[in-house]
Amino acid sequence: MEALATTAQAVNNFKNGLKGELTAEQKRGIAEIKKLVAVFKTEKSNDDEEIQKLEVMMKEKRAEFEERRKNAIAASDARKAESDRLKQLWEDRISDDKKEQETAYTGASMGYDKEKARQFRAVFRKRLRRSKFLVPPKESDSSEINEAEI
Repeated sequence: MEALATTAQAVNNFKNGLKGELTAEQKRGIAEIKKLVAVFKTEKSNDDEEIQKLEVMMKEKRAEFEERRKNAIAASDARKAESDRLKQLWEDRISDDKKEQETAYTGASMGYDKEKARQFRAVFRKRLRRSKFLVPPKESDSSEINEAEI
């Protein structure tokens, strides 16, 4: 009961203070509350400034990300286009090779062309004549070397 009585007494004292003059304790409490409110307002303004800075930074980062994303997409498209171009070149080359083979097969079926065969063999003959390593040494040369050694 005493706890209820002290609480009721405190409430009554507070009500009396509102009707009349404030007590020193109430004045101190109000001053403390005003200080806390001032501190809260300064902290809130600091926090608001920091939030605004962060929002600006986030917008800049988003813009940078979007730019990098666009550049990456453009690079990917460029790589794909280059790959497609190279594939097309390769397919064209293969088709050209197939056409050449088909013309060669049709030439073989038409008959033997002596002039083409002569030109084809001439390249290898020149190489054989000019190459020291592909032409076997003559026996007369080796016999001279053997006689010189003795």
